[in-house]
Amino acid sequence: MLANDLPPRSNSWLISLPSIPEEVVWRGVVLAAFLRIYDQRKSNIFSALVFGALHVFVVLNGLPPIWVVGNIVWTAITGLFYSYVTLKTDSLLPAMIVHYLANLFVAAITAYVQTNASVSAVAVYGVLFTFGIVPTILMILWTRFFTAHWTSIQKL
Repeated sequence: MLANDLPPRSNSWLISLPSIPEEVVWRGVVLAAFLRIYDQRKSNIFSALVFGALHVFVVLNGLPPIWVVGNIVWTAITGLFYSYVTLKTDSLLPAMIVHYLANLFVAAITAYVQTNASVSAVAVYGVLFTFGIVPTILMILWTRFFTAHWTSIQKL
């Protein structure tokens, strides 16, 4: 049952905590370092590519190479998004929040689908999420909503 894999019944709230210091390092330090050399667009791309590339180390978990490649591509895509949100809001907080929530729920849902769904359902899920179609649309919508309201939140 999926409910057992999600908070409050699981420990995923704790496992997702590293996403917060990841944002401090990747957007607060690495992105900032690239911004000293390049414009925002290039800095966003370069920091996202490095963020994705360093996820190659998930291979140490014994995962199949195709999964590792998918993870690298996916983390680079999300790195673009997190950097964009950081640049757009001039704050690490929104990227920290969405990164934490993504790690909190996506990992549990993915594990559940891979364990309980048919091969064809897993394939469709993989195409939609691994290639980033659904998450990219959701991230664009979230960014537009959040950045439109971020200025009024900061004034409080």
